[in-house]
Amino acid sequence: MGQCKLDLYDHLNYDGHLATITTSLYNGHSDVNDSDASGKVTGDCKNTSWLGFEDPKYGGYAWLLGEGDSIPNFRDATGGKCDVEQHRFYKFHDKNNSIKKIDIPTENVNDGRMREDIKIYAKRRDTRLCQWATYPDIQNTSDGQFSANDSDQWLVGHNDKKGQPCPGGVAYWKGFQKVSCVYDLKSGSKLSLLQTLHGETKNSFSGDPRKAMYTNIVNRYCNSATRLNDVISSDTSNNKCRDIVNSVEQAKSYCKIGDNIAMDNTFCTKEELGTDNYNQIAREYCDANPDKDFCACYNVLNNKCLTEETKDLPGCKVTYPTRESINKMPAEYSSNFEGTDKCWGNVCAAGSGKYVPDGTIDALCSKTVAVCIADLDVGSLKESGVNIEQNCGSNNQTSTSTPSTTPSTTPSPSTTPSPSTPSSSSNGDDEDEEEKAFYEKTEVQIGTVASSLISIFSCFMLIILAM
Repeated sequence: MGQCKLDLYDHLNYDGHLATITTSLYNGHSDVNDSDASGKVTGDCKNTSWLGFEDPKYGGYAWLLGEGDSIPNFRDATGGKCDVEQHRFYKFHDKNNSIKKIDIPTENVNDGRMREDIKIYAKRRDTRLCQWATYPDIQNTSDGQFSANDSDQWLVGHNDKKGQPCPGGVAYWKGFQKVSCVYDLKSGSKLSLLQTLHGETKNSFSGDPRKAMYTNIVNRYCNSATRLNDVISSDTSNNKCRDIVNSVEQAKSYCKIGDNIAMDNTFCTKEELGTDNYNQIAREYCDANPDKDFCACYNVLNNKCLTEETKDLPGCKVTYPTRESINKMPAEYSSNFEGTDKCWGNVCAAGSGKYVPDGTIDALCSKTVAVCIADLDVGSLKESGVNIEQNCGSNNQTSTSTPSTTPSTTPSPSTTPSPSTPSSSSNGDDEDEEEKAFYEKTEVQIGTVASSLISIFSCFMLIILAM
């Protein structure tokens, strides 16, 4: 449609084209001054209107043309003498001496700039009934809103139900009996503008057009999870966005965007979403993004750390080496560690910034497993969080007692296994003595000792550390 333009004509019915106006004319136009008799707007005028003043510098009264307007007669009033609501012009021909172009801001919900177009009756120059000069009273005002937001503006009915069309906001004439109300709510402090609108209208008369405007603006503004705690009414309670919109649905939509479920600790929480919704969104996120630190525990719980290809994923870096060592045990012993990967290295520790489903850390993470193995390669268990104690009872025993994480320093004869049968060779005697000396160590904890143990011939108890 192109740029919004105002075409003015020297005679009635668009005869004698004078000029095409595209900008404000503070002192009028030499081809137009005192010569306008009809006019129309063309182009895209959704956000533009035009005021034609009687005097230079926006003085006197003004006629108004907005989107879609085409007025063939600036001289005569529309309808009969008592059709006062329809009256827009009366003896306005050949009087124009300055033109004001009104640029109306567009709405941008993301930026918090809200706009609502409402219909008002509009106060009139002649307030009496059945008079010809009952066209809208539009003048230049100190607030720069050209009477559109006057406190005595007629909202509905002739000389009745008065008030500001846009309390707290800025008013722009959009057309005959049409005002665009704009509320710039970009920062928290500017929410007071919306609170002002609410305070002005909550106890107002039935049919007040500003009531519906408030509801419409709030519904659009609050359609974002990041605004759920914004105070948008003048009430002292139930005054936030979350009180008037479906806050859970808003949060769900928001938390599914990008990395919000992993990064936003205000709205993307179990408290805001509910546990089921939180788990669902977190699972979907981690299935699609296993390389995110947020998904470390989820990767372990869902067996994503069992292959060479996935060993470097978050969580897998901790558990893969330990699982490799355990897999080298005979099945009768390695089976005791089934499902315990989540217990290792704080990979599923609460409060770690990771997705940890409820109930992840359970009794498995505090049980004691006795494993007696003749040859156990434990070198790769270093830094695994697994304690190995020389404290076996009977082979392959399992209990649910919670172990102490403080190594014992006093040898216990009852827990020291008997040495192997001595060999007949002197070298065998030396090996037996070394092995016996090793047995006499009360505890060996992999991950806290400096040496790397390769092979141990003995009976050991592995304790999975609870977190």
